[in-house]
Amino acid sequence: MSAKAFGPATLAVLVLLWVMIIATIWQEGPHIPQLNLRAFTPEYLGFTLGGFARILALMTGIEIFANLVAAYEGTNQQKSRKAFGSLIIIMGTTCMTMLVVGPAILALSDPTNEHVSVFTQTMDHLLPAPFPYIGTLIGVVVLGSAAAASAQGLQNLALGLRYRNYIPAFFGLRNRFDVADKPVWLEVGIVSVCYFAFGTNEETYLAIYAAGVFILLSMTGWAAAKRLMRELRTRFSFWGLATLIGTALAALLTSGATVIIFEERFFEGAWTYLLFIPILYVAFTLSRHRLGKPLPLNEHLGRFFVGQYLLPYQRQARPEDEILFDDIVVPLDGTSFAEHALSIAEVLAHTCHGRLQLVSVTEGSNGPRKRSRTNDHSGAESRIKDDLEAYLKQMTWSLRKAGIEVNYAIQNGSVTESIDRLARDVRADVVVMSTHGRSEVERLLVKSVANKLLQMSDTPILMIRPTEAWASRTTQFRRLLVSLDGSESAESVLPYVRAMAKAFHSEVALLAVPESEVETSGLENYLTSVAEALQGRGFKVEFMVKGSGSARTILEVSLEEGFDLIMMATRGRGSTAPHDEVGSVAERVIESTTCPVFVVPVRTSRRIRKVNQSEVNQLAGTLLT
Repeated sequence: MSAKAFGPATLAVLVLLWVMIIATIWQEGPHIPQLNLRAFTPEYLGFTLGGFARILALMTGIEIFANLVAAYEGTNQQKSRKAFGSLIIIMGTTCMTMLVVGPAILALSDPTNEHVSVFTQTMDHLLPAPFPYIGTLIGVVVLGSAAAASAQGLQNLALGLRYRNYIPAFFGLRNRFDVADKPVWLEVGIVSVCYFAFGTNEETYLAIYAAGVFILLSMTGWAAAKRLMRELRTRFSFWGLATLIGTALAALLTSGATVIIFEERFFEGAWTYLLFIPILYVAFTLSRHRLGKPLPLNEHLGRFFVGQYLLPYQRQARPEDEILFDDIVVPLDGTSFAEHALSIAEVLAHTCHGRLQLVSVTEGSNGPRKRSRTNDHSGAESRIKDDLEAYLKQMTWSLRKAGIEVNYAIQNGSVTESIDRLARDVRADVVVMSTHGRSEVERLLVKSVANKLLQMSDTPILMIRPTEAWASRTTQFRRLLVSLDGSESAESVLPYVRAMAKAFHSEVALLAVPESEVETSGLENYLTSVAEALQGRGFKVEFMVKGSGSARTILEVSLEEGFDLIMMATRGRGSTAPHDEVGSVAERVIESTTCPVFVVPVRTSRRIRKVNQSEVNQLAGTLLT
């Protein structure tokens, strides 16, 4: 209903304002107000600053309207363009109204008339009937739409607070229309009490509105400045510094406006925040203490829904933040088994315009040896290295003929440490390699190179476990099965999912495996929001909550549904267990998979900032950037 009412109501307001502008010029002439520097003298400074605060509050409301009008349909890019266009149109119309109609309001209205607003009085003078009545009805519809939007925001906020145990669970329950209705009834009750307690004086509610807007803007501005400061310390840039300075100035302005609003409107209604905020703080604190700390999944869901309320749609990732798979490392040892990874790496490099870095490792040259065997060992090692170099040259020549940019290197020492060191040196976006499947007993006795690399590396690994089944040896990256469990660590895979799906136009399926029946509903809500965020970016997404036993369910679904790539993080649910814990979900999937697996080590969440991360969160959010 909000979406249906906002657009027509805002359009009607624009038409009304332009009718007022034209009528003013037609009847009164274009009397543009002049700048009078006396407004900045001590005698009038308080009045001027009060006017500044009113205009800023008005502009804030206009910005919110512009975003809400455009925030419901289309992809995020389309929403952003529509929101910006709406903002320009509405802001321009408002500025023209203040400049042209403002002097007419001063000349034609009586501000001492407590029963009719000055704008309505001016409409009565300038417009013939029934236009003033139509204008009043338009204002009612706009305010009704704003009330509906506030109810929608309050519902999302209640869902988030419920999951985080800041309010009782029953207060955030959804009704048969799939909305949380109790917060809205509470809002209606509070408004009713306010009407009986404070009356219907417009100035009272304007003061409450303006104070609330600026409190929120100030908190948001300083929080954004703090985050930008933290990012600037991690990675300095002049653009980031300029953004920080602009954000800090905006925060200072809104903080100053907050002080002005409270100073000017304290006794008209702003004083209520000195009552509201302590009551809310005490209520939330008592509820949290009584209900206890929420489960990690519920804590994350709570942040997710609160994030949706604060950010109606996701901020677009900047082009320089996107994961592009520019540098791809492929370990080879001269065997046909290892070469199974090469064809997949070639497809990835060709599609994403990336570079391949082939690497082979000779082991055992750095350890102590008996003197009598030194010469023989050195000779054998030299022959092995020469053979590997000839092999890598041949592979490099073949790939360059196919139009792939490729280099090669021969490392010496531990296989896993050498591969990891090279991946760090070239700042690789992914390592593509083959891995052996092992039985449960074999996994207890010995770890594969891939598993050892997964334990120490920060770089995502695309693993191929070749078997007799042809599907295990190749992928078209067309159907991606993404394992999530509601934790931020599991979401580390999402930027790579977006990059892969964008490059190959993939279908994405989100899978969550509940640990108990209690979790099912929460995971469904969570995956619904993640899917909607991805769909908003133009991806084809479905989701499912099913099964018991994460590894077993992932393997069964991948086989039954014919997915050609599994994507996951190495551990989820915020676990602090050792990464190489025997029986981890990622290891079980890797050891038994029938299709390639793309694995993001949880430590990668720190490196994603280098390639694409400000968003995972904010999907979730961004909430899923």
